Amino acid sequence: MRKIRIDADVESIADEFQLELDKHKTEILQAIRELKEKFDGSHSLTRKGTAMDAAEVKKCYDYIDQLENDYDNGSLTLMKPNDFEKTHQTYKGYLKDQELKWSISIDRDKATPLHRRLTGAMGYQTIVRDEIYPPLMRKMGIKACVYCNANYTVSAEKGSGKGYFELDHWKPESKYPFLCTSFYNLQPCCPHCNKRKSASDKYEFLKLYEEDQNVPLDVFEFQITKGSIVRYFNKLDTSHIKVSFKATDASVKKLRNDAEQKFGIEGIYNEHIDVIEEMLWRAKFYDNVIVGSMTWLYGKRNSIVDVARFKLGTYAEEDEIHKRPLTKMMQDLGKQLGII
Repeated sequence: MRKIRIDADVESIADEFQLELDKHKTEILQAIRELKEKFDGSHSLTRKGTAMDAAEVKKCYDYIDQLENDYDNGSLTLMKPNDFEKTHQTYKGYLKDQELKWSISIDRDKATPLHRRLTGAMGYQTIVRDEIYPPLMRKMGIKACVYCNANYTVSAEKGSGKGYFELDHWKPESKYPFLCTSFYNLQPCCPHCNKRKSASDKYEFLKLYEEDQNVPLDVFEFQITKGSIVRYFNKLDTSHIKVSFKATDASVKKLRNDAEQKFGIEGIYNEHIDVIEEMLWRAKFYDNVIVGSMTWLYGKRNSIVDVARFKLGTYAEEDEIHKRPLTKMMQDLGKQLGII
């Protein structure tokens, strides 16, 4: 719910990602080459039960050949978001977005969409999602969904029950499979948002990593109306508490509206009224005398204790909202209520 500026620290973690992925480079390149060879004209290729024609096969071959070259020269893994679309246009010269969805049977195996064969060859799930990315995500302190900030990013595999970190491709892998293992295209999210996010071009979603040093990182904000606060304290009735989800300015209004339409942000947060109620209590309880005592006892005598975090009930620094669900809302309302 808040962007991360691409700075030296982020680039250092991206470099670690590259180093870990390079350990598998020979294996991945071999898998890409083996897939490319399936389209060299010597294999049986069918789509919808009909043999693919030579022109279709060549388009697939050329696309994978471009992918192999780009992966080999290292131009994909650390590509910055501002270069995604330009590179996409190059790949669309071989296969259009819809053609990447062709469900192809190779030598009578199970028909599989081409983009899934590509991401499989590039080791997205087994190498990147399950092995390389989790420790780096922990290092970055991203545990909450970047789209809703309401849930953790941990999910469980069906059948085995094995836990893993859910990842989303900001640019969808169905249209941008060449970016499936690109560091800046991978965004930690919850299963709810991952399932509901659309690959349609009509929707705009939060880009986690920001290159522009002048662009604000906060694009959303939560508010509670003063009227609802007064009505709550008048009757201590939580039904009067309402939180709203807003864009920080007109330039990101579509981003806010698309997030609301696809993820139902306001509905999710208005189910957490108990959290907001406790914040209203804190705003009344932590007067200057209590805060002064806490600061003297804990803040000055023990630097480990973060008094602002204690008061708020979660992380109080803006760049820490990804560490715990609901932190973005609690920080926004904490400022509004004067808790921090």
